[in-house]
Amino acid sequence: MQNQKLSAGASAIQRIPSLDIAKFVSALAVVWIHACQSNELSFTTSMARFAVPFFAATSAYAMVQSLAKRKNTWLTFSVQKWKRLYLPFAMWTAAYLLFKISKRVLLPEQECDLPGIEVLWQGGAYHLWFIPFLLGSSILLYPCLAWALRSPNHFYPSSVLFALVGLAISIVAPIDHGEGAFGTLVAQALPSLLWGAAIGLLVIANSENRLAFPRLPLLIMFVASSLLLLCNSRETLLENAAGCSLFLWALAMDSPNPSSATIGSKTLPWWRTLFEKISWTVAWLGNYALGIYFCHLMILKIGEAVLRKAKMDPGMGQDVGLFVATALAATLVSYLIAKQNKLRWLVC
Repeated sequence: MQNQKLSAGASAIQRIPSLDIAKFVSALAVVWIHACQSNELSFTTSMARFAVPFFAATSAYAMVQSLAKRKNTWLTFSVQKWKRLYLPFAMWTAAYLLFKISKRVLLPEQECDLPGIEVLWQGGAYHLWFIPFLLGSSILLYPCLAWALRSPNHFYPSSVLFALVGLAISIVAPIDHGEGAFGTLVAQALPSLLWGAAIGLLVIANSENRLAFPRLPLLIMFVASSLLLLCNSRETLLENAAGCSLFLWALAMDSPNPSSATIGSKTLPWWRTLFEKISWTVAWLGNYALGIYFCHLMILKIGEAVLRKAKMDPGMGQDVGLFVATALAATLVSYLIAKQNKLRWLVC
Protein backbone atom coordinates (compact mmCIF):
# COMPACT_ATOMS: atom_id res chain seq x y z
CA MET A 1 0.00 0.00 0.00
CA GLN A 2 1.22 3.48 -0.73
CA ASN A 3 1.21 5.94 2.12
CA GLN A 4 -0.57 9.24 1.76
CA LYS A 5 2.08 11.91 2.44
CA LEU A 6 1.30 15.48 3.34
CA SER A 7 4.82 16.46 2.33
CA ALA A 8 8.04 14.75 1.35
CA GLY A 9 10.65 13.53 3.81
CA ALA A 10 10.60 11.82 7.17
CA SER A 11 9.43 14.99 8.87
CA ALA A 12 6.14 14.73 7.06
CA ILE A 13 3.12 13.62 9.03
CA GLN A 14 1.81 10.62 7.14
CA ARG A 15 -1.38 8.67 6.88
CA ILE A 16 -0.19 5.09 6.52
CA PRO A 17 -2.91 2.60 5.49
CA SER A 18 -1.10 -0.39 6.98
CA LEU A 19 -0.81 1.49 10.28
CA ASP A 20 -4.53 2.26 10.18
CA ILE A 21 -5.20 -1.45 9.68
CA ALA A 22 -3.09 -2.24 12.73
CA LYS A 23 -4.96 0.42 14.71
CA PHE A 24 -8.31 -1.18 13.91
CA VAL A 25 -7.00 -4.66 14.79
CA SER A 26 -5.62 -3.30 18.08
CA ALA A 27 -8.93 -1.62 18.90
CA LEU A 28 -10.68 -4.96 18.35
CA ALA A 29 -8.08 -6.59 20.62
CA VAL A 30 -9.04 -4.18 23.41
CA VAL A 31 -12.69 -5.13 22.93
CA TRP A 32 -11.75 -8.81 23.08
CA ILE A 33 -9.87 -8.33 26.36
CA HIS A 34 -12.90 -6.79 28.00
CA ALA A 35 -15.50 -9.08 26.39
CA CYS A 36 -14.03 -12.44 27.48
CA GLN A 37 -15.26 -13.29 30.96
CA SER A 38 -15.83 -17.05 30.70
CA ASN A 39 -13.37 -19.68 31.87
CA GLU A 40 -13.24 -21.10 28.37
CA LEU A 41 -11.94 -17.89 26.73
CA SER A 42 -10.54 -15.66 29.48
CA PHE A 43 -7.04 -17.08 29.02
CA THR A 44 -6.99 -15.91 25.38
CA THR A 45 -7.06 -12.26 26.44
CA SER A 46 -3.33 -12.42 27.11
CA MET A 47 -2.77 -12.73 23.35
CA ALA A 48 -4.51 -9.38 22.85
CA ARG A 49 -2.30 -7.51 25.33
CA PHE A 50 -0.25 -6.12 22.45
CA ALA A 51 -2.91 -3.45 21.89
CA VAL A 52 -1.94 -0.90 24.56
CA PRO A 53 1.81 -1.07 23.78
CA PHE A 54 0.98 -0.70 20.08
CA PHE A 55 -1.03 2.46 20.71
CA ALA A 56 1.71 3.81 23.00
CA ALA A 57 4.39 3.27 20.34
CA THR A 58 2.20 4.77 17.64
CA SER A 59 1.50 7.85 19.74
CA ALA A 60 5.18 8.45 20.52
CA TYR A 61 6.17 7.94 16.89
CA ALA A 62 3.53 10.43 15.72
CA MET A 63 4.71 12.89 18.39
CA VAL A 64 8.29 12.74 17.11
CA GLN A 65 7.16 13.22 13.51
CA SER A 66 5.00 16.18 14.54
CA LEU A 67 7.72 17.87 16.60
CA ALA A 68 10.16 17.48 13.71
CA LYS A 69 7.78 19.41 11.48
CA ARG A 70 6.37 21.99 13.91
CA LYS A 71 8.70 23.79 16.30
CA ASN A 72 6.24 24.59 19.08
CA THR A 73 7.16 25.77 22.54
CA TRP A 74 6.64 23.40 25.44
CA LEU A 75 3.66 25.47 26.66
CA THR A 76 2.00 25.53 23.24
CA PHE A 77 2.58 21.81 22.82
CA SER A 78 1.15 21.06 26.28
CA VAL A 79 -1.99 23.11 25.65
CA GLN A 80 -2.52 21.42 22.30
CA LYS A 81 -2.07 17.98 23.84
CA TRP A 82 -4.46 18.85 26.66
CA LYS A 83 -7.13 19.89 24.18
CA ARG A 84 -6.50 16.85 21.99
CA LEU A 85 -6.50 14.26 24.77
CA TYR A 86 -7.92 15.50 28.05
CA LEU A 87 -11.06 17.19 26.72
CA PRO A 88 -12.34 13.98 25.03
CA PHE A 89 -11.25 12.05 28.11
CA ALA A 90 -13.28 14.39 30.34
CA MET A 91 -16.36 14.13 28.14
CA TRP A 92 -16.22 10.34 27.99
CA THR A 93 -15.60 10.20 31.73
CA ALA A 94 -18.77 12.24 32.27
CA ALA A 95 -20.66 9.88 29.93
CA TYR A 96 -19.46 6.81 31.84
CA LEU A 97 -20.31 8.36 35.20
CA LEU A 98 -23.81 9.15 33.94
CA PHE A 99 -24.11 5.58 32.68
CA LYS A 100 -23.01 4.13 36.03
CA ILE A 101 -25.39 6.33 38.00
CA SER A 102 -28.25 5.30 35.70
CA LYS A 103 -27.32 1.64 36.11
CA ARG A 104 -27.26 1.97 39.90
CA VAL A 105 -30.75 3.50 39.84
CA LEU A 106 -32.29 1.11 37.30
CA LEU A 107 -30.43 -2.07 38.27
CA PRO A 108 -29.51 -1.71 41.96
CA GLU A 109 -28.96 -5.46 42.30
CA GLN A 110 -26.06 -5.40 39.84
CA GLU A 111 -22.51 -4.37 40.66
CA CYS A 112 -21.68 -0.73 39.88
CA ASP A 113 -18.45 0.91 40.98
CA LEU A 114 -18.35 4.69 41.25
CA PRO A 115 -14.82 6.16 41.37
CA GLY A 116 -13.51 8.77 43.78
CA ILE A 117 -11.06 11.61 43.20
CA GLU A 118 -8.94 9.30 41.02
CA VAL A 119 -11.53 9.88 38.31
CA LEU A 120 -9.46 12.94 37.33
CA TRP A 121 -6.53 10.82 36.14
CA GLN A 122 -8.09 7.38 35.68
CA GLY A 123 -11.45 8.30 34.22
CA GLY A 124 -14.99 7.11 34.71
CA ALA A 125 -14.13 3.62 33.43
CA TYR A 126 -11.06 1.50 34.05
CA HIS A 127 -9.83 1.56 30.44
CA LEU A 128 -9.68 5.37 30.23
CA TRP A 129 -6.44 5.56 32.28
CA PHE A 130 -4.47 5.33 29.04
CA ILE A 131 -5.47 8.82 27.87
CA PRO A 132 -4.07 10.75 30.90
CA PHE A 133 -1.00 8.51 30.64
CA LEU A 134 -0.46 9.63 27.05
CA LEU A 135 -1.02 13.25 28.02
CA GLY A 136 1.36 13.25 30.98
CA SER A 137 4.08 11.19 29.33
CA SER A 138 3.98 13.33 26.17
CA ILE A 139 4.37 16.55 28.16
CA LEU A 140 7.24 15.09 30.20
CA LEU A 141 8.90 13.62 27.12
CA TYR A 142 8.75 16.87 25.16
CA PRO A 143 12.01 18.43 26.55
CA CYS A 144 13.94 15.24 25.79
CA LEU A 145 12.60 15.05 22.25
CA ALA A 146 13.12 18.76 21.67
CA TRP A 147 16.80 18.31 22.59
CA ALA A 148 17.09 15.17 20.48
CA LEU A 149 15.66 16.95 17.43
CA ARG A 150 17.85 20.01 17.87
CA SER A 151 20.77 18.46 16.00
CA PRO A 152 21.30 15.40 13.75
CA ASN A 153 24.16 14.49 16.08
CA HIS A 154 21.57 13.85 18.80
CA PHE A 155 19.37 11.44 16.82
CA TYR A 156 21.24 8.17 17.33
CA PRO A 157 22.38 8.68 20.95
CA SER A 158 18.86 9.70 21.96
CA SER A 159 17.21 6.77 20.18
CA VAL A 160 19.65 4.31 21.83
CA LEU A 161 18.99 5.87 25.24
CA PHE A 162 15.21 5.68 24.80
CA ALA A 163 15.47 2.06 23.66
CA LEU A 164 17.67 1.02 26.60
CA VAL A 165 15.54 2.79 29.21
CA GLY A 166 12.43 1.20 27.72
CA LEU A 167 14.07 -2.23 27.83
CA ALA A 168 15.09 -1.75 31.47
CA ILE A 169 11.58 -0.71 32.47
CA SER A 170 10.05 -3.68 30.62
CA ILE A 171 12.27 -6.06 32.59
CA VAL A 172 11.65 -4.62 36.07
CA ALA A 173 8.06 -3.36 35.68
CA PRO A 174 5.49 -5.01 37.96
CA ILE A 175 2.67 -7.03 36.45
CA ASP A 176 -0.95 -5.95 36.73
CA HIS A 177 -3.09 -8.96 37.71
CA GLY A 178 -6.42 -7.18 37.63
CA GLU A 179 -5.83 -4.69 40.44
CA GLY A 180 -5.71 -1.80 37.95
CA ALA A 181 -3.15 0.23 39.92
CA PHE A 182 -2.40 3.33 37.86
CA GLY A 183 1.36 3.22 38.48
CA THR A 184 1.57 -0.43 37.41
CA LEU A 185 -0.40 0.22 34.24
CA VAL A 186 1.86 3.16 33.39
CA ALA A 187 5.01 1.09 33.94
CA GLN A 188 3.71 -1.63 31.64
CA ALA A 189 2.94 0.81 28.79
CA LEU A 190 5.99 3.06 29.15
CA PRO A 191 8.52 0.82 27.34
CA SER A 192 6.63 0.94 24.06
CA LEU A 193 6.20 4.69 24.37
CA LEU A 194 9.98 5.08 24.63
CA TRP A 195 10.59 2.57 21.85
CA GLY A 196 8.15 4.43 19.62
CA ALA A 197 10.09 7.64 20.24
CA ALA A 198 13.35 5.83 19.42
CA ILE A 199 11.87 4.49 16.18
CA GLY A 200 10.67 7.97 15.24
CA LEU A 201 14.17 9.41 15.72
CA LEU A 202 15.73 6.61 13.66
CA VAL A 203 13.29 7.24 10.81
CA ILE A 204 14.13 10.95 10.82
CA ALA A 205 17.85 10.21 11.00
CA ASN A 206 17.51 8.09 7.85
CA SER A 207 15.12 10.40 6.00
CA GLU A 208 17.35 10.67 2.92
CA ASN A 209 17.92 6.94 2.63
CA ARG A 210 14.57 5.61 3.69
CA LEU A 211 14.88 3.18 6.57
CA ALA A 212 13.59 -0.28 5.65
CA PHE A 213 12.22 -2.66 8.26
CA PRO A 214 12.15 -6.42 7.58
CA ARG A 215 8.52 -7.45 7.18
CA LEU A 216 8.61 -11.21 7.69
CA PRO A 217 10.85 -11.24 10.81
CA LEU A 218 8.66 -8.56 12.42
CA LEU A 219 5.51 -10.52 11.65
CA ILE A 220 7.10 -13.67 13.08
CA MET A 221 8.15 -11.74 16.17
CA PHE A 222 4.60 -10.45 16.66
CA VAL A 223 3.05 -13.90 16.30
CA ALA A 224 5.69 -15.54 18.50
CA SER A 225 5.33 -12.92 21.25
CA SER A 226 1.55 -13.28 21.20
CA LEU A 227 1.76 -17.07 21.42
CA LEU A 228 4.24 -16.86 24.29
CA LEU A 229 1.81 -14.54 26.08
CA LEU A 230 -0.83 -17.22 25.66
CA CYS A 231 1.43 -19.57 27.59
CA ASN A 232 2.78 -17.09 30.15
CA SER A 233 -0.26 -14.86 30.68
CA ARG A 234 0.92 -11.35 31.66
CA GLU A 235 4.53 -10.47 30.84
CA THR A 236 5.53 -6.84 30.34
CA LEU A 237 8.48 -7.51 28.02
CA LEU A 238 6.48 -9.84 25.77
CA GLU A 239 3.49 -7.50 25.65
CA ASN A 240 5.65 -4.58 24.60
CA ALA A 241 7.61 -6.72 22.14
CA ALA A 242 4.35 -7.82 20.51
CA GLY A 243 2.95 -4.29 20.35
CA CYS A 244 6.13 -2.75 18.94
CA SER A 245 6.70 -5.55 16.43
CA LEU A 246 3.18 -5.00 15.10
CA PHE A 247 3.85 -1.28 14.90
CA LEU A 248 7.15 -1.82 13.05
CA TRP A 249 5.51 -4.33 10.74
CA ALA A 250 2.88 -1.74 9.86
CA LEU A 251 5.64 0.76 9.07
CA ALA A 252 7.45 -1.88 7.02
CA MET A 253 4.31 -2.46 4.95
CA ASP A 254 4.36 1.24 4.04
CA SER A 255 6.16 0.73 0.74
CA PRO A 256 5.27 1.68 -2.84
CA ASN A 257 3.11 -0.91 -4.53
CA PRO A 258 2.59 -0.28 -8.25
CA SER A 259 -0.29 -2.74 -8.43
CA SER A 260 -2.31 -0.70 -5.92
CA ALA A 261 -2.85 1.89 -8.61
CA THR A 262 -4.52 -0.70 -10.84
CA ILE A 263 -7.15 -2.04 -8.50
CA GLY A 264 -9.93 -3.44 -10.61
CA SER A 265 -7.65 -3.92 -13.62
CA LYS A 266 -7.98 -7.15 -15.58
CA THR A 267 -4.25 -7.73 -15.11
CA LEU A 268 -4.81 -8.42 -11.40
CA PRO A 269 -6.12 -11.77 -10.15
CA TRP A 270 -9.56 -11.53 -8.59
CA TRP A 271 -8.23 -12.54 -5.19
CA ARG A 272 -5.65 -9.75 -5.28
CA THR A 273 -8.29 -7.19 -6.17
CA LEU A 274 -10.52 -8.44 -3.36
CA PHE A 275 -7.62 -8.36 -0.90
CA GLU A 276 -6.76 -4.77 -1.85
CA LYS A 277 -10.36 -3.63 -1.43
CA ILE A 278 -10.70 -5.34 1.95
CA SER A 279 -7.37 -3.84 3.07
CA TRP A 280 -8.42 -0.32 2.18
CA THR A 281 -11.79 -0.82 3.89
CA VAL A 282 -10.13 -1.97 7.12
CA ALA A 283 -7.65 0.92 6.84
CA TRP A 284 -10.61 3.30 6.61
CA LEU A 285 -12.11 1.71 9.74
CA GLY A 286 -8.81 2.41 11.48
CA ASN A 287 -9.80 6.08 11.50
CA TYR A 288 -12.32 5.19 14.21
CA ALA A 289 -9.97 3.18 16.45
CA LEU A 290 -9.90 5.89 19.14
CA GLY A 291 -13.68 6.12 19.13
CA ILE A 292 -13.98 2.35 19.46
CA TYR A 293 -11.57 2.49 22.38
CA PHE A 294 -13.59 5.20 24.10
CA CYS A 295 -17.13 3.88 23.71
CA HIS A 296 -16.85 0.09 23.53
CA LEU A 297 -16.90 -0.56 27.27
CA MET A 298 -20.21 1.24 27.76
CA ILE A 299 -21.78 -0.82 24.99
CA LEU A 300 -20.25 -3.98 26.43
CA LYS A 301 -21.55 -3.24 29.93
CA ILE A 302 -25.05 -2.70 28.56
CA GLY A 303 -24.86 -6.14 26.95
CA GLU A 304 -23.56 -7.71 30.15
CA ALA A 305 -26.35 -6.08 32.17
CA VAL A 306 -28.95 -7.50 29.80
CA LEU A 307 -27.46 -10.99 30.05
CA ARG A 308 -27.34 -10.82 33.86
CA LYS A 309 -30.92 -9.58 33.96
CA ALA A 310 -31.83 -12.61 31.89
CA LYS A 311 -29.85 -14.71 34.41
CA MET A 312 -27.49 -16.06 31.76
CA ASP A 313 -24.13 -17.22 33.11
CA PRO A 314 -20.93 -16.23 31.29
CA GLY A 315 -20.00 -18.71 28.58
CA MET A 316 -18.01 -18.98 25.39
CA GLY A 317 -21.04 -18.25 23.22
CA GLN A 318 -21.95 -15.16 25.24
CA ASP A 319 -18.36 -13.90 25.08
CA VAL A 320 -18.13 -14.23 21.32
CA GLY A 321 -21.59 -12.74 20.85
CA LEU A 322 -20.79 -9.78 23.09
CA PHE A 323 -17.49 -9.22 21.30
CA VAL A 324 -19.06 -9.19 17.84
CA ALA A 325 -22.01 -7.05 18.88
CA THR A 326 -19.81 -4.60 20.81
CA ALA A 327 -17.25 -4.29 18.00
CA LEU A 328 -19.95 -3.60 15.41
CA ALA A 329 -21.89 -1.18 17.63
CA ALA A 330 -18.77 0.71 18.76
CA THR A 331 -17.60 1.11 15.16
CA LEU A 332 -21.03 2.37 14.14
CA VAL A 333 -21.26 4.79 17.06
CA SER A 334 -17.78 6.14 16.31
CA TYR A 335 -18.65 6.57 12.65
CA LEU A 336 -21.89 8.41 13.43
CA ILE A 337 -20.18 10.72 15.91
CA ALA A 338 -17.34 11.40 13.47
CA LYS A 339 -19.85 12.47 10.83
CA GLN A 340 -20.85 15.39 13.06
CA ASN A 341 -18.16 18.03 12.56
CA LYS A 342 -18.73 19.57 15.99
CA LEU A 343 -18.36 16.18 17.73
CA ARG A 344 -15.65 14.58 15.62
CA TRP A 345 -12.98 15.47 18.18
CA LEU A 346 -14.58 12.97 20.56
CA VAL A 347 -13.61 9.96 18.45
CA CYS A 348 -10.87 10.98 16.01
